[in-house]
Amino acid sequence: HSTNGFWKSVARHIPREPSEMRILNPYFIQEAAFRFIGLPHNNGKMGRGNIPTLGTVAITMALHNCDEVDVAGFGYDMSTPHAPLHYYEKIKMAAIKQVPVT
Repeated sequence: HSTNGFWKSVARHIPREPSEMRILNPYFIQEAAFRFIGLPHNNGKMGRGNIPTLGTVAITMALHNCDEVDVAGFGYDMSTPHAPLHYYEKIKMAAIKQVPVT
């Protein structure tokens, strides 16, 4: 088997019962990337530069399945460059301006 494109081999066994599993339809990832936030299409291929965040995918799923969706905590305050970008890492807000968009 090939591991090209993966950082490690795909799992052959998942220690969970089928009733505990859910499979995410890739439609929601593409819908979030291309229609909801307008990331580049790259001929329909998902890859570097056009993968939406899990939060954006969750909002997209909610918009398809719920009558009403409330969203809080999204967005970046670029006026505070020394504030943390995410709660779980030490990267600062200023890092967003340093990443070239292709």
